[in-house]
Amino acid sequence: MINKKTWEKSFRQVNGRVPDEKEYQKAVLQGLVREPDTRTRNPKKTYIIIGIIVGAFLLISITFLSTLLLFPVPKSNHTKNFNTSSVESVPSSSSSSQSSSLDTSQKDLTTWQNLPLNEQIALLAQSYTAINPQTSILSADKIAMTANSDRSVNDGFIQWYDNTHTLHRLDVLIDNETISFSYIGPTGQSERKKDKISTILSTYFQTNTAKQTTEALALKMVTPVELYKSNVSEKDLDIAAISNGDISSLVGSWENGNGDIITINADHSMSSVQSGQQVSTNLKIATKGSESKIPYIAVASDSPGFGGFVFALFKIDFKNPYGDQSDSKRPRIAATQNPGNFTPDTYYYRK
Repeated sequence: MINKKTWEKSFRQVNGRVPDEKEYQKAVLQGLVREPDTRTRNPKKTYIIIGIIVGAFLLISITFLSTLLLFPVPKSNHTKNFNTSSVESVPSSSSSSQSSSLDTSQKDLTTWQNLPLNEQIALLAQSYTAINPQTSILSADKIAMTANSDRSVNDGFIQWYDNTHTLHRLDVLIDNETISFSYIGPTGQSERKKDKISTILSTYFQTNTAKQTTEALALKMVTPVELYKSNVSEKDLDIAAISNGDISSLVGSWENGNGDIITINADHSMSSVQSGQQVSTNLKIATKGSESKIPYIAVASDSPGFGGFVFALFKIDFKNPYGDQSDSKRPRIAATQNPGNFTPDTYYYRK
Protein backbone atom coordinates (compact mmCIF):
# COMPACT_ATOMS: atom_id res chain seq x y z
CA MET A 1 0.00 0.00 0.00
CA ILE A 2 0.97 3.51 -0.75
CA ASN A 3 0.28 6.62 1.24
CA LYS A 4 -2.45 9.05 0.34
CA LYS A 5 -0.14 11.57 -1.27
CA THR A 6 1.42 9.03 -3.70
CA TRP A 7 -2.02 7.59 -4.55
CA GLU A 8 -3.43 11.06 -5.28
CA LYS A 9 -0.48 11.76 -7.64
CA SER A 10 -1.03 8.47 -9.49
CA PHE A 11 -4.78 9.10 -9.72
CA ARG A 12 -4.18 12.53 -11.29
CA GLN A 13 -1.82 11.05 -13.87
CA VAL A 14 -4.37 8.36 -14.90
CA ASN A 15 -7.59 10.34 -14.69
CA GLY A 16 -6.36 13.86 -15.24
CA ARG A 17 -8.07 15.17 -12.11
CA VAL A 18 -7.87 15.21 -8.28
CA PRO A 19 -9.77 12.36 -6.62
CA ASP A 20 -12.72 13.22 -4.38
CA GLU A 21 -13.29 11.98 -0.87
CA LYS A 22 -15.56 9.14 -1.96
CA GLU A 23 -12.95 7.84 -4.33
CA TYR A 24 -10.33 8.15 -1.66
CA GLN A 25 -12.38 6.20 0.89
CA LYS A 26 -13.02 3.47 -1.75
CA ALA A 27 -9.30 3.20 -2.41
CA VAL A 28 -8.69 2.85 1.31
CA LEU A 29 -11.30 0.05 1.63
CA GLN A 30 -9.75 -1.78 -1.32
CA GLY A 31 -6.37 -1.65 0.38
CA LEU A 32 -4.80 0.53 -2.26
CA VAL A 33 -4.04 3.50 0.07
CA ARG A 34 -2.65 3.47 3.60
CA GLU A 35 -4.84 5.58 5.94
CA PRO A 36 -2.86 8.30 7.85
CA ASP A 37 -1.92 7.37 11.49
CA THR A 38 -3.64 9.98 13.64
CA ARG A 39 -1.54 8.90 16.60
CA THR A 40 1.56 10.26 14.93
CA ARG A 41 -0.10 13.48 13.82
CA ASN A 42 -1.63 14.55 17.15
CA PRO A 43 1.73 14.94 18.98
CA LYS A 44 2.85 17.23 16.19
CA LYS A 45 -0.14 19.44 16.78
CA THR A 46 0.58 19.39 20.51
CA TYR A 47 4.14 20.43 19.90
CA ILE A 48 2.99 23.24 17.67
CA ILE A 49 0.57 24.51 20.34
CA ILE A 50 3.20 24.28 23.06
CA GLY A 51 5.64 26.09 20.81
CA ILE A 52 3.17 28.90 20.25
CA ILE A 53 2.56 29.24 24.01
CA VAL A 54 6.27 29.22 24.82
CA GLY A 55 6.94 31.75 22.10
CA ALA A 56 4.21 34.04 23.41
CA PHE A 57 5.63 33.75 26.95
CA LEU A 58 9.11 34.55 25.73
CA LEU A 59 7.77 37.57 23.84
CA ILE A 60 5.99 38.85 26.96
CA SER A 61 9.14 38.28 29.06
CA ILE A 62 11.33 40.12 26.59
CA THR A 63 8.88 43.05 26.52
CA PHE A 64 8.78 43.22 30.36
CA LEU A 65 12.58 43.11 30.69
CA SER A 66 12.96 45.83 28.05
CA THR A 67 10.56 48.03 30.03
CA LEU A 68 12.59 47.53 33.22
CA LEU A 69 15.82 48.42 31.47
CA LEU A 70 14.42 51.55 29.86
CA PHE A 71 12.42 52.77 32.90
CA PRO A 72 14.12 51.52 36.13
CA VAL A 73 12.05 51.62 39.30
CA PRO A 74 13.76 52.45 42.66
CA LYS A 75 14.47 49.39 44.68
CA SER A 76 12.22 48.81 47.64
CA ASN A 77 15.01 49.34 50.16
CA HIS A 78 15.85 52.72 48.54
CA THR A 79 12.26 53.84 48.87
CA LYS A 80 12.23 52.74 52.48
CA ASN A 81 15.41 54.62 53.22
CA PHE A 82 14.06 57.79 51.61
CA ASN A 83 10.86 57.65 53.62
CA THR A 84 12.80 56.98 56.77
CA SER A 85 15.11 59.93 56.26
CA SER A 86 12.37 62.37 55.29
CA VAL A 87 9.82 61.44 57.93
CA GLU A 88 11.56 59.71 60.78
CA SER A 89 14.83 61.65 60.86
CA VAL A 90 13.16 64.85 62.06
CA PRO A 91 11.58 63.30 65.16
CA SER A 92 14.89 61.57 65.84
CA SER A 93 16.78 64.90 65.71
CA SER A 94 14.09 66.61 67.77
CA SER A 95 14.21 63.85 70.35
CA SER A 96 17.99 64.17 70.61
CA SER A 97 17.72 67.95 71.02
CA GLN A 98 15.06 67.63 73.71
CA SER A 99 17.14 65.04 75.55
CA SER A 100 20.19 67.35 75.46
CA SER A 101 18.08 70.27 76.71
CA LEU A 102 16.71 68.20 79.57
CA ASP A 103 20.22 67.08 80.54
CA THR A 104 21.47 70.68 80.61
CA SER A 105 18.47 71.83 82.63
CA GLN A 106 18.97 69.04 85.16
CA LYS A 107 22.66 69.88 85.42
CA ASP A 108 21.85 73.55 86.14
CA LEU A 109 19.34 72.58 88.83
CA THR A 110 21.89 70.27 90.44
CA THR A 111 24.52 73.03 90.42
CA TRP A 112 22.02 75.46 91.95
CA GLN A 113 20.94 73.04 94.68
CA ASN A 114 24.56 72.37 95.66
CA LEU A 115 25.38 76.07 96.17
CA PRO A 116 25.51 77.49 99.71
CA LEU A 117 22.43 79.49 100.69
CA ASN A 118 24.28 82.82 100.79
CA GLU A 119 25.58 82.32 97.23
CA GLN A 120 22.07 81.47 96.01
CA ILE A 121 20.83 84.75 97.51
CA ALA A 122 23.78 86.60 95.94
CA LEU A 123 22.86 85.23 92.51
CA LEU A 124 19.23 86.24 93.01
CA ALA A 125 20.34 89.75 94.00
CA GLN A 126 22.39 90.11 90.81
CA SER A 127 19.56 88.79 88.66
CA TYR A 128 17.12 91.24 90.24
CA THR A 129 19.55 94.15 89.67
CA ALA A 130 19.64 93.34 85.94
CA ILE A 131 15.84 93.44 85.89
CA ASN A 132 15.53 96.57 88.06
CA PRO A 133 18.75 98.62 87.74
CA GLN A 134 17.39 101.30 90.12
CA THR A 135 17.61 98.93 93.08
CA SER A 136 20.09 99.55 95.90
CA ILE A 137 20.48 95.88 96.85
CA LEU A 138 24.06 95.47 95.63
CA SER A 139 25.25 98.59 97.48
CA ALA A 140 23.64 97.52 100.78
CA ASP A 141 25.98 96.68 103.67
CA LYS A 142 23.92 93.65 104.66
CA ILE A 143 21.30 91.51 102.97
CA ALA A 144 18.98 88.98 104.60
CA MET A 145 16.41 86.50 103.37
CA THR A 146 13.39 85.16 105.22
CA ALA A 147 11.81 81.92 104.02
CA ASN A 148 8.09 81.23 104.01
CA SER A 149 7.66 77.93 105.89
CA ASP A 150 10.55 75.57 105.10
CA ARG A 151 11.09 76.28 101.40
CA SER A 152 14.33 78.25 101.85
CA VAL A 153 15.06 80.47 98.79
CA ASN A 154 12.28 78.78 96.80
CA ASP A 155 9.63 80.85 98.57
CA GLY A 156 10.54 83.86 100.68
CA PHE A 157 11.63 87.48 100.61
CA ILE A 158 14.95 89.34 100.57
CA GLN A 159 15.39 92.53 102.61
CA TRP A 160 18.04 95.23 102.89
CA TYR A 161 18.46 98.84 104.00
CA ASP A 162 19.62 101.61 101.70
CA ASN A 163 21.86 104.50 102.78
CA THR A 164 18.83 106.41 104.08
CA HIS A 165 17.96 103.46 106.39
CA THR A 166 14.87 102.65 104.33
CA LEU A 167 13.95 98.96 104.38
CA HIS A 168 13.36 97.31 100.97
CA ARG A 169 11.70 93.99 100.22
CA LEU A 170 11.91 91.62 97.24
CA ASP A 171 9.58 88.61 97.12
CA VAL A 172 11.03 85.50 95.47
CA LEU A 173 9.26 82.37 94.25
CA ILE A 174 11.15 79.57 92.47
CA ASP A 175 9.20 76.91 90.59
CA ASN A 176 11.49 74.24 89.16
CA GLU A 177 13.80 76.44 87.01
CA THR A 178 11.72 79.61 86.82
CA ILE A 179 12.38 82.49 89.24
CA SER A 180 9.61 85.04 89.87
CA PHE A 181 10.43 88.42 91.45
CA SER A 182 7.69 90.61 92.93
CA TYR A 183 8.60 94.11 94.07
CA ILE A 184 7.56 97.75 94.19
CA GLY A 185 8.90 99.47 91.08
CA PRO A 186 10.25 103.01 90.66
CA THR A 187 6.73 104.30 90.01
CA GLY A 188 5.43 102.86 93.27
CA GLN A 189 3.44 100.17 91.49
CA SER A 190 3.77 96.44 92.17
CA GLU A 191 5.76 94.68 89.45
CA ARG A 192 6.51 91.05 88.65
CA LYS A 193 9.40 89.82 86.50
CA LYS A 194 10.87 86.37 85.76
CA ASP A 195 14.26 84.85 85.15
CA LYS A 196 15.76 81.38 84.75
CA ILE A 197 18.20 79.55 87.00
CA SER A 198 20.18 78.54 83.90
CA THR A 199 20.44 82.21 82.88
CA ILE A 200 21.77 83.50 86.19
CA LEU A 201 24.24 80.62 86.46
CA SER A 202 25.62 81.27 82.98
CA THR A 203 25.77 85.03 83.64
CA TYR A 204 27.01 85.26 87.22
CA PHE A 205 28.66 81.89 87.89
CA GLN A 206 30.27 80.78 84.64
CA THR A 207 33.74 82.37 84.81
CA ASN A 208 36.17 82.72 87.70
CA THR A 209 35.65 86.49 87.76
CA ALA A 210 31.87 86.09 87.92
CA LYS A 211 32.22 83.52 90.71
CA GLN A 212 34.50 85.82 92.72
CA THR A 213 31.99 88.66 92.41
CA THR A 214 29.17 86.38 93.57
CA GLU A 215 31.24 85.01 96.47
CA ALA A 216 32.16 88.54 97.60
CA LEU A 217 28.50 89.56 97.53
CA ALA A 218 27.61 86.42 99.48
CA LEU A 219 29.67 87.76 102.41
CA LYS A 220 27.00 90.43 102.90
CA MET A 221 24.36 87.84 103.75
CA VAL A 222 23.23 87.88 107.37
CA THR A 223 20.28 86.64 109.37
CA PRO A 224 17.16 88.84 109.51
CA VAL A 225 17.91 89.61 113.19
CA GLU A 226 21.43 90.77 112.33
CA LEU A 227 20.02 92.90 109.52
CA TYR A 228 17.59 94.70 111.84
CA LYS A 229 20.25 95.18 114.51
CA SER A 230 22.62 96.71 111.97
CA ASN A 231 20.10 99.46 111.26
CA VAL A 232 19.67 100.41 114.92
CA SER A 233 21.64 103.57 115.65
CA GLU A 234 24.47 102.44 117.86
CA LYS A 235 25.99 104.73 120.41
CA ASP A 236 29.30 105.83 118.98
CA LEU A 237 32.54 106.08 120.96
CA ASP A 238 33.29 109.51 122.34
CA ILE A 239 37.08 109.53 122.08
CA ALA A 240 37.52 112.96 123.68
CA ALA A 241 35.34 112.05 126.69
CA ILE A 242 37.12 108.69 127.13
CA SER A 243 40.51 110.45 127.12
CA ASN A 244 39.25 112.66 129.93
CA GLY A 245 38.05 109.74 132.04
CA ASP A 246 34.40 109.53 130.92
CA ILE A 247 34.01 105.99 129.64
CA SER A 248 30.20 106.01 129.46
CA SER A 249 30.31 105.44 125.69
CA LEU A 250 32.33 102.27 126.37
CA VAL A 251 30.05 100.82 129.06
CA GLY A 252 28.30 97.62 128.03
CA SER A 253 29.06 94.18 126.61
CA TRP A 254 31.18 93.68 123.51
CA GLU A 255 31.68 90.49 121.49
CA ASN A 256 34.28 89.47 118.89
CA GLY A 257 34.15 87.02 116.02
CA ASN A 258 35.45 84.18 118.20
CA GLY A 259 32.55 84.50 120.63
CA ASP A 260 34.63 86.09 123.38
CA ILE A 261 32.71 88.69 125.42
CA ILE A 262 33.98 91.55 127.53
CA THR A 263 31.79 93.66 129.79
CA ILE A 264 32.92 97.17 130.73
CA ASN A 265 31.29 98.67 133.79
CA ALA A 266 30.73 102.30 134.73
CA ASP A 267 33.17 101.95 137.69
CA HIS A 268 35.96 101.24 135.20
CA SER A 269 36.05 97.53 136.05
CA MET A 270 35.85 94.85 133.41
CA SER A 271 35.08 91.14 133.24
CA SER A 272 35.25 88.75 130.32
CA VAL A 273 34.11 85.40 129.00
CA GLN A 274 36.64 83.56 126.89
CA SER A 275 35.96 80.20 125.21
CA GLY A 276 32.76 80.02 127.26
CA GLN A 277 34.58 80.40 130.57
CA GLN A 278 34.15 83.36 132.91
CA VAL A 279 37.44 85.15 133.65
CA SER A 280 37.31 86.45 137.20
CA THR A 281 40.35 88.75 137.02
CA ASN A 282 39.19 92.28 137.70
CA LEU A 283 40.67 94.61 135.11
CA LYS A 284 40.86 98.35 135.53
CA ILE A 285 40.63 100.80 132.67
CA ALA A 286 42.94 103.75 132.96
CA THR A 287 41.26 107.06 133.57
CA LYS A 288 43.42 108.74 130.99
CA GLY A 289 43.74 107.68 127.37
CA SER A 290 46.37 108.37 124.75
CA GLU A 291 46.19 108.86 121.03
CA SER A 292 48.53 107.90 118.23
CA LYS A 293 47.44 106.80 114.77
CA ILE A 294 44.74 104.82 116.57
CA PRO A 295 43.10 106.17 119.74
CA TYR A 296 43.42 103.75 122.67
CA ILE A 297 43.17 103.41 126.43
CA ALA A 298 45.28 101.25 128.73
CA VAL A 299 43.93 98.30 130.71
CA ALA A 300 45.71 96.97 133.81
CA SER A 301 44.97 94.21 136.29
CA ASP A 302 44.52 94.40 140.03
CA SER A 303 46.15 90.98 140.25
CA PRO A 304 49.93 90.90 140.62
CA GLY A 305 51.83 89.48 137.65
CA PHE A 306 49.00 89.95 135.20
CA GLY A 307 50.26 92.00 132.27
CA GLY A 308 48.38 94.92 130.84
CA PHE A 309 47.21 95.70 127.30
CA VAL A 310 45.32 98.41 125.48
CA PHE A 311 41.97 98.79 123.77
CA ALA A 312 42.30 100.29 120.30
CA LEU A 313 39.23 102.49 119.76
CA PHE A 314 37.46 102.81 116.42
CA LYS A 315 34.64 105.25 115.94
CA ILE A 316 32.02 104.74 113.22
CA ASP A 317 33.63 105.30 109.77
CA PHE A 318 37.14 105.44 111.27
CA LYS A 319 39.29 102.82 109.58
CA ASN A 320 42.43 101.13 110.82
CA PRO A 321 45.34 102.92 109.06
CA TYR A 322 47.33 99.66 109.07
CA GLY A 323 44.61 97.87 107.11
CA ASP A 324 40.98 97.45 108.05
CA GLN A 325 39.08 94.15 108.01
CA SER A 326 36.24 95.30 110.23
CA ASP A 327 32.73 96.71 109.76
CA SER A 328 33.55 100.39 109.78
CA LYS A 329 29.84 101.27 109.90
CA ARG A 330 29.79 100.26 113.55
CA PRO A 331 31.82 101.33 116.62
CA ARG A 332 34.35 98.66 117.65
CA ILE A 333 37.32 98.03 119.89
CA ALA A 334 40.30 95.67 119.64
CA ALA A 335 42.33 94.25 122.55
CA THR A 336 46.02 94.35 121.61
CA GLN A 337 49.54 95.12 122.72
CA ASN A 338 50.74 96.32 119.32
CA PRO A 339 48.96 98.20 116.56
CA GLY A 340 48.54 96.51 113.18
CA ASN A 341 46.13 95.09 110.63
CA PHE A 342 43.91 93.01 112.92
CA THR A 343 42.05 89.97 111.72
CA PRO A 344 38.25 90.27 111.43
CA ASP A 345 37.65 88.10 114.52
CA THR A 346 39.84 90.37 116.66
CA TYR A 347 37.37 93.26 116.62
CA TYR A 348 34.71 93.53 119.34
CA TYR A 349 31.30 94.97 118.47
CA ARG A 350 28.62 96.16 120.85
CA LYS A 351 26.49 93.17 121.82
